[in-house]
Amino acid sequence: MKGNPAPIGRDSELDALALAMAKNRVVSLTGAPGVGKSALAAAFAARHRSVYCHLHGVSNADGACGELARSLGLPDVAISSADSARVGRALASRGKVVMVLDDADLARGALEQLVPVWLEAAPLARFLIAARARVNVAHAQRFDVDPLEVPAAREEDPTLIGASAAVRLFVRCAAVARPGYRISPETAPHVAAIVRALAGLPLAIELCAGRVVVLGERDLAKMLEDRLDALDASSGAAGGRTLHGAFAFSWDQLDPGDARALASCSVFRDSFDLEGAAALTNKPRPSAAEALERLEHASLVRAFEPEGLPGARRYRLPESVRFFAAERLSRDELAEATQRHAEHFGATSRDSVRLAFDREDLASALAWAIAEERIAMAARVAMALAPLALSRGPLVPFLESVDALLAHPALEAELAAELHLVRGLARIHHGRRDDALPDLGSARALARESGNLRVEVLATSKTGLIVGMKGDFGGGKAYLAAAAALLVGGDQAALSGVVSKDLANVLSEEGQNAEAMVELSRARDLFHRARDAREEGFVLMMLGSRLLDVGQLEDARRDCTSGLELLRAVRDHRSTAWCQVLLALVDGEQGELRAARTRLDGALLSFRSIGDAQTEGLVLGYLGNVALEQGALQDAEALYRDARLRLAEVGDAASEGMVTAGAALVDLALGRTASARERFAHARALTPVEGRAARRDALAIMEAALGDEAASSHEDATLNTEEVRFARRAVLVVRGHLSPQTARGPAASHAVVVVAPDGAWLRTPGRVAKFGLGGALRGIALLLASDRLRYPGRPIPLGALIRAGWPREAIVAAAVKNRLHVTLARLRNAGLADFLRHEPEGYFLDPSIGVRFAEPDERPEG
Repeated sequence: MKGNPAPIGRDSELDALALAMAKNRVVSLTGAPGVGKSALAAAFAARHRSVYCHLHGVSNADGACGELARSLGLPDVAISSADSARVGRALASRGKVVMVLDDADLARGALEQLVPVWLEAAPLARFLIAARARVNVAHAQRFDVDPLEVPAAREEDPTLIGASAAVRLFVRCAAVARPGYRISPETAPHVAAIVRALAGLPLAIELCAGRVVVLGERDLAKMLEDRLDALDASSGAAGGRTLHGAFAFSWDQLDPGDARALASCSVFRDSFDLEGAAALTNKPRPSAAEALERLEHASLVRAFEPEGLPGARRYRLPESVRFFAAERLSRDELAEATQRHAEHFGATSRDSVRLAFDREDLASALAWAIAEERIAMAARVAMALAPLALSRGPLVPFLESVDALLAHPALEAELAAELHLVRGLARIHHGRRDDALPDLGSARALARESGNLRVEVLATSKTGLIVGMKGDFGGGKAYLAAAAALLVGGDQAALSGVVSKDLANVLSEEGQNAEAMVELSRARDLFHRARDAREEGFVLMMLGSRLLDVGQLEDARRDCTSGLELLRAVRDHRSTAWCQVLLALVDGEQGELRAARTRLDGALLSFRSIGDAQTEGLVLGYLGNVALEQGALQDAEALYRDARLRLAEVGDAASEGMVTAGAALVDLALGRTASARERFAHARALTPVEGRAARRDALAIMEAALGDEAASSHEDATLNTEEVRFARRAVLVVRGHLSPQTARGPAASHAVVVVAPDGAWLRTPGRVAKFGLGGALRGIALLLASDRLRYPGRPIPLGALIRAGWPREAIVAAAVKNRLHVTLARLRNAGLADFLRHEPEGYFLDPSIGVRFAEPDERPEG
C-alpha cells in the first residue's frame, strides 16, 4: 500500500465511504473489474490509519486468518482457521479498529464465515471488504465504485477537459511513461475522446496512458475506435495487469448459464430492460431476472432506475465487460443473438420515454435487418425507431434506411404505406415539405387499399398542412376536412387531435388567429383524453405561439413553459427546442435580449443535431434579429447570411424573404443604401402574395426606413403580430445608427472602440494604444472586440481569454491566471478602464458602447 499515489477524482467517494463506515460495522466495496476498488480501499486505509490487509491469492479460511494475523502484528507463527478466536482477541485489543481487507474475491466465502465471529469477539471493530461481488455478511452495507468522471460529449473547452478526473488520471499516468507530459489545447479533445472511449475505467486509462511514449493522442483515440483490447500491449504500465486478465478472473467464477446470459447481453449497444434480457438469453422472464441478479451481484451488470421512469429498472454492462463478453460468443452464437435482438426490437411497442433508452439498439437492429435483407423485420424496426428519429434526429441516416427499404421489391404494401408516411413526416421535419407530398400521396393510396385508417388520416392531414402552409388555404382546408370526415362515427381522440392541430396551423398562417385558438383548445382536450403527453405539450406550445402573435406575452410564456415541461418529460428534443425559440421571442419582446440569445443558441444546436435545415435557418434568422436589436451589426449580417443559405436550400421562400429584409436593414445601418434597396426588392419577390399577410406588412414597415416616411405611418394599415412588432423595433434601431450623412456610414457621435484587424492597436475616445509585439494583449483585445460584436453582454470565461492570450502554452492553472489579470490591467490602462466589465462568469466589453474593427488602410490615429 505504501508509495501508491492518492487516487484522482475520488475525494467525494472517500468522504461517502467514511460516512458509510461510521454507520455500519461492515461495508462491502464492490465494482466492475478495473474500476479502482483497490486504489480506493488503500487510500481509505491511509487517510484513516486503518489496518490494511491484502488478500490477493487467498482462497480459504486458513489463509485469511494468517494474513489478518500478520497485518495485526501477531507473532509470525503458523495460524489457521482454528485460531480465529485468537485473531478476534487481537482485534478486540485494538479497540476502535477498522480492518481494510483488499482484493478479497477468492476469500469471500471464507470471510462470510469468519467476519461474524470476529465482529462478536471485537465489538468495536469494523471491516471494509473490497471484492467484485458483495460479501454476504449480516447487515453489511454495499458501496459501489463507479468509473471516473469523463468530459461531456460536446465539451470543447480544454480547461474544462483538463479538469475532469479521467483526464487528470491519464495525464498523471502518461507523465510516468513520458516525464513532463501535459495536454495542450490541441491535444485536449483527443484525450477527452480517449477517456470517453474507455468509459472512465481507471485500469484502462492507466494502460492507455502508458502508450504515449510511442503513439500520439490522435492515434490512440483512433485505435480505441477499433480494438479496446489493444491496450493490453502496454500492460507494464499497470503493474502487469491487463483488461483481459481482469475480466477473465470474473468470467471464470460464473455459472455456465450465467456466463452465456452475459455473453448474449453483450449484443445490446446500450442499457436494456428485463424484457430485452429475456429475449436475448432465450429465457423466461423469472429465469432472466435471476441471472441478472447474480451478474449484478458479481459487478458485471449495473442495475439502475432510469430518469423519467420511477419504479422501473434497466441494466447496463460496463463497456470493458461488454467488449470482452462479446468475444466469448462463437460465430453461430453471435448470429443467433443478433437475430433475437432485431426480432425483439421489431416486435415490441414502446412509449416515447422508454424509446429514448433504446435508441442505439434500435439503430443497430435496423442496420442488421437491412444488411440481412430481413425486409419485413427491418420495416417494423424502422417504424419503432421513427418517433425517436423525428423528435431527436439525426434525420439523414434514418431517411437513408427508409429509402433503402422502400426501394426493395419484397416490401409488403401495408408496410410500404407505413414507411411512406414515416418518410413523409421525416422530410417535413427535415425542412423539405415539397418532397414530402409524393410520399404522403403514396401513403394515402396504399392505406386506402389495405384499410389502414390511421395512416390514411395522418397522410391526408399532413398533406393539408403542407398545402395550406404554402398559401393555398382553401386547398389545405379541403384535405383537412377530408381527414376529419374519415373519422366521423369513430372514437379516435388522438387522430382527431392531429387534424385539429394541423388545421390550427393553416388558420394561423391565414391570419385567422381566433379560429386557430379554438382548434388548438379542441386538440388539447383530445390529446389529454388520449393520454398523449407529447402531443398535449406540443399543442400548449402552439397556444403559446398564438398568444405571442397577438402580444399577450405573459400568457404566451405560461403556455410555452407548461408545454416545455411536458415535452422535456417525454424527451422530445425537437419540440423542446421549439419551445425555447418561442420563449426567446417573448424574451426579446420584453427587452431580455441576452436571455433570448442564450435560448436561441441552445435551440440552434438541437436543430443542427437533428438535421432540420429549415428550422435551423429560421433560428439563425431570429438570432440575426436579436443581434440587430443589440446593435451588433456585423454579427447580424453573418447570421442573416447563414439563415438565407439554409432557407434557400430547403425552398422556404417566405421565411427567406423576411431574413433578406433584415439583412437589408443591416445594409442601411452600415451606409450601404444601394445594397439595401436591392435586398428589399429581392425580399418582396420572395414574399408570396397569397401567404401570411403579416409578413407583407412587416416588410413594408422595414422598407419604409429607406425614405423619410416614418415606420409609424403604417400603424393603422398593419396587423399587430410578432413579426410586425419586430419590424417596428428594428427600424427604430437602424434609424438610431444613421447620421444625417448616411452615405458616409454610421454616426460616430457616441463612444466607439476601434480595434486593428490584427489587434496591434486599439483606439478609444481621445486615446490610442499600440501593442507592438505584445501577443497576449493583441489576442485578448481581439477576443473582447469580436465577442462584443457577436455576443453583446455575454461574459468570456477565463479559460477562453487564456487561450486567446497564450494559445500555444500547455494548460497550467495558477501562473497563467496571474498573467491574465496583469494583461487585463494593462488593457484597462490602455483605454478600456471605462468599458471593460467583470461578472463571476468572466469579462466583456460594455454592450452599450460601439465596437468595430478598423478598415485595412485605417491608421491608429484615425
